[in-house]
Amino acid sequence: MSRPPDRRQRLAGAVWCLGLAVALAYVARAGRAGLRAPPGVVYLGAATYAAAGATLLLQALGYLRAQAVPAFLMGAGMTGIAGWVAFGPGPRRCQASFGGFGFIPPERLCRTAFGIGALLLGVIAWLMLRALLRREPESPDGAA
Repeated sequence: MSRPPDRRQRLAGAVWCLGLAVALAYVARAGRAGLRAPPGVVYLGAATYAAAGATLLLQALGYLRAQAVPAFLMGAGMTGIAGWVAFGPGPRRCQASFGGFGFIPPERLCRTAFGIGALLLGVIAWLMLRALLRREPESPDGAA
């Protein structure tokens, strides 16, 4: 059985995620010709990576209660990206195959899979938000 990540691994993951967030934001800002998503979706991806980095950073620093907020934002961002793939306007260069469903066009099958994923991610994000809102604040002296 593997051990959970230690502090150094979480810090390294946070640096990678935050670096990817900066890189994606730069790509969205530069508006490269090969970009196949609207800049807003790419910015949402960058924000999702930033939230993942913030979650890992807060975990590494021991702020276990505070890490729940960026973790929720990461889940919400993933929901938005999957929702854009599934329900956004225009064609997608997305293909999927599933045995026995060869009569369904590959793009529709792919969008359906992302739609189901977006709905599941949305439920998870909603449950995370509900837990955040119901959480009672800690007392300053640490007593229960």
